[in-house]
Amino acid sequence: MIRVAKKTVSTMILFYFFSLFFSAFASIETVDISSPRYYFGGNWQGWKMCPNGTYAYAARLKVQGDMGDRDDTALNTTYIMSRGIFSGQGPDGLWRTEKFCPEGLVMIGFTLRSDKPYQKDNVGAVNFAAYCGTPDGPRDRTHRVEGDSHPWGEWSADQFCPKGFAVCGINTQIMSPQPHRNADQRWLDNVDLRCCRVPRVDLHCTPQYFLERLTEYDNRQGAGTITIQYEKKVSFTKTTGNTRTVSQEEKEGFLSKVEVGVEVGFEFGFVSSKTSFGYEQGTSIEKISAHQIQNMVQNAMTKEETITETYNVPAYKGVIIEQLYMSCGNIRVGLSKIVTRSVELQTGSANDYLQQIISAFMSVVFFNILL
Repeated sequence: MIRVAKKTVSTMILFYFFSLFFSAFASIETVDISSPRYYFGGNWQGWKMCPNGTYAYAARLKVQGDMGDRDDTALNTTYIMSRGIFSGQGPDGLWRTEKFCPEGLVMIGFTLRSDKPYQKDNVGAVNFAAYCGTPDGPRDRTHRVEGDSHPWGEWSADQFCPKGFAVCGINTQIMSPQPHRNADQRWLDNVDLRCCRVPRVDLHCTPQYFLERLTEYDNRQGAGTITIQYEKKVSFTKTTGNTRTVSQEEKEGFLSKVEVGVEVGFEFGFVSSKTSFGYEQGTSIEKISAHQIQNMVQNAMTKEETITETYNVPAYKGVIIEQLYMSCGNIRVGLSKIVTRSVELQTGSANDYLQQIISAFMSVVFFNILL
């Protein structure tokens, strides 16, 4: 059938896979996630699975160009590449550029864009977007890989693998060729993905948090604002053993230990007024949720780097700059969180300055677990 002035696509999704090898004796549990059903006329092509221990990390679309006033077929073929595995095939469209998850991440969910049924020209599925992450990381839209296609129809509700799982297989529903020349033809109607449990290294440890001092500065002379630099290292390392390198499996196990948030607090002394050297006791507390910590650990898994930052120290103030670290057993990771402690310094003798600096810089740091 004919529908005027609406352009569509024929799309083919191509998944690439990387291997996370594990014991051949391990039992792999699976969970299927499905696109909402707008069309029901196609035939299911059957599940096509990746070899054990491989997971999707990229997608590629085969897109049909502008059909003008001719019949539109929309999303055409779904092909997953893991040693030549594919599920279903339609004849139309041209290949577009591959869309990769960020390095170190795998496919953990998806959403399908479909043009809802029309009376004359039904086109079926139009576009596909994958969500990338780590098997034990947050389930959100932070890392989205969307195909190059036209903006028709509506995106379905997000479909995510459970935590501890990643995409490992696919099944597609594809319409058979219509026998009549002017019949309404479409190809891909629905996509189902299969999620496999990702085995991880089981770390027998309890997460600990600590601050590592990066720099400090005493601007006691009050010669205007002073700009200082410091470097923070967002990376994993081992504190013992023959190697300092942390494997991907160990990082996954480390991430799985983040189940609760943490409260970072300071008990300190500070100057009560600009004309007095008396001190009062105070407490400063900052809460960091489990979700925030998971995101910071996942960012370190995606990209380990050393970052140079600056801090402006005002006149008559001192500052300590520290980085938040998490450790579990002999593995630790520098998180992107920076904590600063400062005190206002008053005029007076050198001994007065020293007492103020000691009061601020010797403040007690404490950590409380948020249940």
